[in-house]
Amino acid sequence: MKIELLQNVIAELAGQISGARIAKIHQPAAELFVFKLWTGQENLRLLVAATAQESRIHLTEQSFPNPFTPPRFCQLLRARLSRIIGIRQLNDDRIVELSCQGPKGDCTLIVELIGKSSNLILLDVEGQIIDALKRQPGGRIVPGNSYTFPEKVAQPASAKNELNNDDLMACEVVEKLYSEDSAVKVADLKSRLEKLLGRELKKLARRVKNIQREQGRQQDFE
Repeated sequence: MKIELLQNVIAELAGQISGARIAKIHQPAAELFVFKLWTGQENLRLLVAATAQESRIHLTEQSFPNPFTPPRFCQLLRARLSRIIGIRQLNDDRIVELSCQGPKGDCTLIVELIGKSSNLILLDVEGQIIDALKRQPGGRIVPGNSYTFPEKVAQPASAKNELNNDDLMACEVVEKLYSEDSAVKVADLKSRLEKLLGRELKKLARRVKNIQREQGRQQDFE
């Protein structure tokens, strides 16, 4: 997610989710979170993805299936977060700070949207790391240590014009952009699965013929 687009998304979210109550937090995939919010006027869904290729944050209209038992970090977020106080961008980088309140006091959720190193880190009121989605033993993200910013990395050039639709809000632009990418990936996956299944079916058909042939040879056995 490019910094220019992220700046627009954060500016938009600041006016929409600041003060919102967190009704539920789901983790439908290993690096994907959905925060169900109540602003006092409407229900919203905030999507946070910490994937290598599609790290992003935005409001979403999509629904996702959820695991019966929430994973470790999702359980922690549910226990510590109950309201979003504010949101801002940090260090002039692809880093988002969600200031939150919870049963155990104020805390901060840091969302690093930095490619393959994307992560979610929960900090206490002193700025110390409580835990992270992706722990880094011996590295920068260690529970109990003070949080430090990652080293800035130049972003690769993108062939896409991510802000080319003036009729859409920033969150809608991001959702549309990544939904289109997902559709292409699903189509590609479907094609590869069909080819794989086709090969396996041919193998099984040959085995059935061999079994039938052998069975025919044994028909006259006493």
